[in-house]
Amino acid sequence: MLNRFLRKILNFYKLLKKYKDDPTDARKAYVKRRFNSLFSTKTGYGELDHRIALTKAKEAELLLVLDYPETPLHNNTAEIAVREEVIKRKISYGTRSEGGRTAWENMLSILDTCRKQGVSFYEYVRDIFSNKHSMPRLSELIGGDVAEGGVAN
Repeated sequence: MLNRFLRKILNFYKLLKKYKDDPTDARKAYVKRRFNSLFSTKTGYGELDHRIALTKAKEAELLLVLDYPETPLHNNTAEIAVREEVIKRKISYGTRSEGGRTAWENMLSILDTCRKQGVSFYEYVRDIFSNKHSMPRLSELIGGDVAEGGVAN
């Protein structure tokens, strides 16, 4: 029963991806009908039925992509952004000072921005510490207007 329901959820996710790629009114209506059908299912398993009902109650948030197709279907980007910090914290049991925490947050932010911009983190940091400054600032790459000291204008 559970495996069959999981397959239905995966098929529904594929349907959402198709809608994102080619949003039409007909497909939007079909996705809504499939959502309501899928999350009105009664399996006879109390915990699963409870989870299905909780999911149905979040219909507006989960189907936001139907009104805004540019909305991501997952939060993997946010999960990846904090992964290094969590791993570092688990290995070293945190930092010893507020300054250390701030330094780590800054470096992880630079690492994440480099990754998103396709810039080598190692080369970028080496460029800064060697005082060459031959690489563009990350704020220039992302199109931000950042003043000295890292404060947005």
